[in-house]
Amino acid sequence: MSASDSFQDKTTSVNQMWQTDFTYFKIVRWGWYYLSTILDDYSRFIVNWKLCATMKAEDVKTDLR
Repeated sequence: MSASDSFQDKTTSVNQMWQTDFTYFKIVRWGWYYLSTILDDYSRFIVNWKLCATMKAEDVKTDLR
């Protein structure tokens, strides 16, 4: 199975599909930080984001609410 370059059913307006992404990065002398984002697929607008010092379940849940 190979990944597709795009979805078969394209979005035609905002709020039809949102995407989530979680990434982490290290800030010198501060430590690791974790960024979670929610992106509207059609407009490419970041609907919500949260930067946390941990990647605990509670941190993720508060971003998705």
